[in-house]
Amino acid sequence: MFMTKIKFEVVELDVTDSRNEKNIADNIRNFFSFKKISSDDHCVINISLGGPELQSVWHILAANDLLPKNTQFIKTYDNKEETTKHFKSFTIKTVSTKLIADISSQLKFYPNTKSQKRKLVNKKIEKFLESGFSVLLLGERGTGKSSIIRGLIDEKKISVSGRLVEANCASFTDSQIAESELFGYKKGAFTGANINKTGLIKDAEQGVLFMDEIHHLDKSVQAKLMKAFQTDKHNNFKIRRVGDNEEIEVKNVKLVFATNRTIEELHEILLPDFYDRVVQYVVEIPPVRDTLEDLENDWKSIFKRLYPENNVEAPIDRELFQWLKTLPLEGNFRDLENIAKDYKIFLDFNESIRREICSEMKIPVSPLDYAKKCYELYHSNPVVSDKIEVKISDGIVDAGSIEKTFRQELNKWALQKFGSRKKAAKKLSVSEKTLNNWKNGA
Repeated sequence: MFMTKIKFEVVELDVTDSRNEKNIADNIRNFFSFKKISSDDHCVINISLGGPELQSVWHILAANDLLPKNTQFIKTYDNKEETTKHFKSFTIKTVSTKLIADISSQLKFYPNTKSQKRKLVNKKIEKFLESGFSVLLLGERGTGKSSIIRGLIDEKKISVSGRLVEANCASFTDSQIAESELFGYKKGAFTGANINKTGLIKDAEQGVLFMDEIHHLDKSVQAKLMKAFQTDKHNNFKIRRVGDNEEIEVKNVKLVFATNRTIEELHEILLPDFYDRVVQYVVEIPPVRDTLEDLENDWKSIFKRLYPENNVEAPIDRELFQWLKTLPLEGNFRDLENIAKDYKIFLDFNESIRREICSEMKIPVSPLDYAKKCYELYHSNPVVSDKIEVKISDGIVDAGSIEKTFRQELNKWALQKFGSRKKAAKKLSVSEKTLNNWKNGA
């Protein structure tokens, strides 16, 4: 049906097979082309009419922008309780023309991404999280590993009946605290254990246990987790609370781990058997500098997240994006957030304060120059000298000891200069294992 301001028109299409989606689509496209409908015209389409094939075609055409941009979908519903009336009353409801995009985005880390690396993450995560096996998220600091998992749970993109339980392994100051927090404890197990505590693992039953920064786990805790995470055929396992003699069954927990260390570093940090349990499926989260196709959308989403109530629009400035693309952004989204905060606060200053601050900083009076200066002063890594100083202790005269000291200093300098072991190894044309050997004096 096509509506204008002056008339209502019923159109019969030459559809020869009502179950042939392509035949239906070709006829509809020909109709819109023949009518020469302007992209500004308003079309209201009742997609309740016809069978499921026709309804699918409407959504496919809308998803591919093959309908006028002002198209609106509606559905009509008869009042089934009016059994005696010849003409029943009915209800009209609007329907999203973006149904396919809405459904597709629920399966992805990064909706509407242009980056091939992020698209690959989307494909992996869709399969891995529903597999029942543990998933390891690898990524630099600030790549949003924890916020990604929270978003997947909040938006029901992971199918669980339980809840998300987060364990920040860096917060466990010793192995006893780690065990009591993860496994729980029985009343009287130790001084201060005045009640029974379930523990984070049991709390995650039927849900997701997200263990962030697993490289901080003590090896004694790794050993106990390794034993606890041995699942049966129903994906259940058993744990024992601190101070308890009986085991407790934990049902259907999805295990997600995260770290900013490399696989090579995890090999050295984790016990071999625990490493095997953690590294079942791996998703590498790309840094922001490797996904610059999405930089503008990332920038907009940061402003939306930082200032949700103020309806603040992200500043879109060509010079701004040119500058952002030159930055290493070692802090990834955290760096972008800091830049966004500095840019926004400058706009909130009155003119007098702006001039005073910029005069002190010796920069032009502009939000971009202010953000640049703040990034340089407070957020970027300090400049590392290109010189390596090696101090030789008195009494060391043999070449082997001097070479060992030099390699230790070279390892330290390279990590500071290039920001990560992986980059340092690449720049020096050695393996990451070799760099670590240098660190340990080998």
